[in-house]
Amino acid sequence: MAVGSVLRRCALSMCLALGACSVLDEERLQPLPTLFNTGGSGGGAMSGSGGQASTGSGGSGGVGGGGGAVSTGGNAGDAGPPDTDGGDETWCGDGLVSGSELCDTGIEAGEPGACPTECPPLTECVLRALNGSGCRAECVVLQAQCEDDDGCCPGNCMPSNDDDCSASCGDGVVQGENETCEPEPNVDAGEVMACPESCDDQDACTMDVMSGSAMNCNVACAYVEITALAAGDGCCPDGANTLTDPDCDPVCGNDVRERGEDCDGAGCNEACDLDYTADQRQCLDTYAVQNDACNLCLCTQCAELKLNCFEDTNEARGERCVDLQACVRESGCFDTTCFCGYIPGACIPPTGPCIPEVQAAAETTNAFDIEGRKTDADYAIGRSYALDVCRVNECDSVCN
Repeated sequence: MAVGSVLRRCALSMCLALGACSVLDEERLQPLPTLFNTGGSGGGAMSGSGGQASTGSGGSGGVGGGGGAVSTGGNAGDAGPPDTDGGDETWCGDGLVSGSELCDTGIEAGEPGACPTECPPLTECVLRALNGSGCRAECVVLQAQCEDDDGCCPGNCMPSNDDDCSASCGDGVVQGENETCEPEPNVDAGEVMACPESCDDQDACTMDVMSGSAMNCNVACAYVEITALAAGDGCCPDGANTLTDPDCDPVCGNDVRERGEDCDGAGCNEACDLDYTADQRQCLDTYAVQNDACNLCLCTQCAELKLNCFEDTNEARGERCVDLQACVRESGCFDTTCFCGYIPGACIPPTGPCIPEVQAAAETTNAFDIEGRKTDADYAIGRSYALDVCRVNECDSVCN
C-alpha cells in the first residue's frame, strides 16, 4: 500500500476517535438576568421606606399650575423584543422581568412582575394613569391640580386658589373635614394630632404615599403593597423567589430550587438538602439555577468535570475550554463532526465547524497531537472531552 494512502487512513482513524463537547443550551449558562430598577427619570423619592415612587420627567407645575407625572415604576417606553437597553438581551413576553423591562406580559395578572392594564388611585387625592406599553408599561402618579370643590387640597395649594384648603389651618385645633392635623396643636384643645413629618412605616414592601401638607393641615398617609420585581429595594413581593427577585431569600418547600438548595419539591427532603458535595452545590448554584434538566444532571453527575472546564484556575486554559463548548452549542456539532465535519472521509482536510476552537484547546494544529491530548487534562481539549464523556454516559437522555 502506498505511504500516502497509509497516512490518510491513519489520519482518518484519528479524527474518528477524536471526541468533542456536548450540545448545551447557551442561554442556561448565562448569569441570572438583571431585574429592573424602579424609579422615573427625574429621581428622588416620594416618601417612606418603599422607595418605589419618584418624580417623573413631567415635573411639577407649581402652585395652581399644570404639571407632569410622578412615576411609580420607572421610565416609560414601548416594548418589543429584543430589548437591550438594560444590557443583556431580553425578550418581552418570556415570563421574566429582565434587562430594561419594567414588567413582562408573559406573567399572569396579579402575579409579581405582571404588566399593569389599569392604575387605580393610590388615595382619593392621588390619581394615577397608565403610561407606556408592553413590557415598559407602568403606572404614573398625576400631578395634583388646585381646583375648587374637587374634595382635594394638594400640598402646594392654598385657600386663595383652592376652596378645599382649610382657612383655619394653624390655629392649633383640627377643624372641619378639610383638616387632619395641626403643625402646632393646641394642648388645651385636647387630643389634637400633630402633622406627621414622614409616612415611613419601616416596611420595604409598601410604597408610602404622603398627600397634603402641614401648611394646609391635611397631611394623610397611605400605604400601597409593592408587587413589582425590583433588585435592591429590599422587598420580596408575595409569590416571588430568588430566581425572580434577588431581594428574596431561599425558601425550602416552595417547589422552586433556589441558590443554596440541593432540591425542592417531589423527592426532596424537608431541609432541601441531599448531602451534595461542595463541587455539586457550586455547580448547581452557578449553572442550574433555572432548574433545567440537563444542567441539573451535569451538576450532580459531572460537577467536578464541569467546573474543571468552566471555572479552571488556569484562566487561559479555561477560556479555551469555554470557547470550544460555546462553538459546540452554537453549531450543534457532536463528537468528531466538530473537527472533521459531517461528510464521511472529509477529515483530510478537516471541515468541521469548530476547527480553530479544537486546535486552540489542544494548543496545536497537528492532528496526531490533537488526538493524543484529548484525554490529557493539562489541555483544555482534555477537560472538554472528559465532560462530554460524562454527559453521554450519565445525562444523554436529558441533554439531547
